Amino acid sequence: EFEPAGIGKDRIILDFEHFGGGKNCQTSAMVRLMHHLGHDISEPMLVGISAGMGFIYWFMKNMPYPIVGGMNRADCRQFPGILGKAARRLGGDYESILTKNVKKAHLFLKDTLNQNQPGLVCVDMAYLSHLLTGEDDHFGEHNFLVYGIDEPEDLAYISDRFEGTLTMSLKQLQKARASVYRPFPAMNQMVRFSFPQRLTPLKELIP
Repeated sequence: EFEPAGIGKDRIILDFEHFGGGKNCQTSAMVRLMHHLGHDISEPMLVGISAGMGFIYWFMKNMPYPIVGGMNRADCRQFPGILGKAARRLGGDYESILTKNVKKAHLFLKDTLNQNQPGLVCVDMAYLSHLLTGEDDHFGEHNFLVYGIDEPEDLAYISDRFEGTLTMSLKQLQKARASVYRPFPAMNQMVRFSFPQRLTPLKELIP
């Protein structure tokens, strides 16, 4: 039985501009996060900067169906992978966590929100009602942004790839974040970025 942890009485909701669309949950979340921080870059350009194109076919006996993906995992197997590479090539940096400690993960999210940055989190798709997945459809590397929490009301404010924003139970969010189902456990993974006021010019990056 999952036990939520670290939930206090705070209400932190960012002045966040959501826009839907995007081809990939990870890179589209990064585009929206960077827009919030004052840096506009297209998703295709972000994929190019990170050398993000690739191919994966993954099918294990305990999986109900294979996973086929188009993102590069060859040289950046650990989250935040291509996002971390892109951030550093753009002149920024990042801090990420991976932990079984639900309270530690929640406090990291709160601290990120208090720094006026939405949290880019890993979640298990099996626990997300808006994706209409089944209980056995475990995939812990789905990414979206958490741009607000209301602890007294048990609410989390979510920006996914879709047209509108979403809300979900904060306790359910913690459960989705804490999932340890393999082969891609969410394990409370989350990343926080820092960028300079002026990014590395694209003319220098592209070659």
